Amino acid sequence: MRVLITGGSGFLGRELTRQLYDQCDRIVIYSRSEARQAEMKQIFPEYPDNKLRYYLGDVRDVNRLSQAMRGCDVVIHAAAQKRVETCALDVGECVRTNIIGTWNVANACTINRVKKAIFVSSDKSVDPITTYGKSKSIAEDIWIQSNNLHPTKFACVRYANVQGSTGSLLQIWKKQIESGMQITITDRRMTRMWLTVEDAARHIMSSLSLMTGGEIVLPICQSSSVWDMARSLVAEDKIEIVGMRPYEKLAERMICEGDARECYYLPDKKVFVIYPTIHDWVYTIDKKGIKVPEDFRYESDKMEVVNQWLDSVAQTEHSVPSSEK
Repeated sequence: MRVLITGGSGFLGRELTRQLYDQCDRIVIYSRSEARQAEMKQIFPEYPDNKLRYYLGDVRDVNRLSQAMRGCDVVIHAAAQKRVETCALDVGECVRTNIIGTWNVANACTINRVKKAIFVSSDKSVDPITTYGKSKSIAEDIWIQSNNLHPTKFACVRYANVQGSTGSLLQIWKKQIESGMQITITDRRMTRMWLTVEDAARHIMSSLSLMTGGEIVLPICQSSSVWDMARSLVAEDKIEIVGMRPYEKLAERMICEGDARECYYLPDKKVFVIYPTIHDWVYTIDKKGIKVPEDFRYESDKMEVVNQWLDSVAQTEHSVPSSEK
C-alpha cells in the first residue's frame, strides 16, 4: 500500500505514520512546514529503507499535489487551517485552504486514480456557527460528491477533540500551569468530547477498510465537563472563568437531526456511519448496521442518553441466537 497524508508532519500525521509504517510500501508526507518536516525526519528518516518521502507543498497547489500523489493507492486528507479565531479573522485564507484546498486534493485523487481517500473532518462541521465549522461542512460536501467522479472512493471521518493536539485546551492549560497562571475556562456548563491521538489514527485506518464511498464515519468518544477537567488539575481558586467567546458552543455535536435520518450503528466496529442521501450512486450502497432512532442526537451533554441506547443495542445483540444474526 502507498499512502499520501496531507498535513502529514502535524500531530495526527505523525501518529498515522507510526501506525501505518509496517503496513505500507511507501508513505508520502505532504505539508507546508519545513521545520516540522525536518523534526519528523529525525523520527522517520527517508533512508535507508526509502519508505518515507517528504514533499513540501500546499493543498492550494493542485499541480504539486498531483505530482506528490503519483503512484499512491490511498490518500488521507488531514491538512487544514484549524484555529477557530484565525479562520474568523482571515476568512479568505480559511476558504482557500479548507474549501478550495479540499477540492484540489479530491481532484488530484481523481487525476491519479487513487483507490480510496479519507477526509478528516470535525464536530465543528455539524450545525456550524463559525467560519472554521462552515468550511469543514462545505469540505465534507465536496469530498462526498466527488464519488460522482470515477474511480476514487471518497469517505469522511468526523470526531471531536484530540488530546494533546496543537492548540488544544489541555495544551493551553499545561502552559498556563507551567507559567504559574490560573487556568481559564469560559463557562462552568461547558462539555467537550475527547479521544486520544492513537484512537483517532486507528479510527481513520479502520474507516479505510469499511468504506465503500460516501460515508461519514464517527467513533464513540468520551465526554466530560470542562469544569470537572479543570478541577482534576488544579484547586478551584486556580480556575478563572472568563466568559464564552462568540465562536463557542456549550456542547459539541457529532450527529444532528439531518444526520440521524441515514445514520447506522455498527456494533462490531463500534462506529456510527452516516450514509449519503442525494447522489446517484447511493442506490447501490449496502447500508449495514442498526438504524439509529429519528430523534437520536450525539452530543457531549447527552452522552448518558447515547450510552443508554448503545447498552440497549448490546443487550439485544447478546439476546439474539448466533444463528439468527
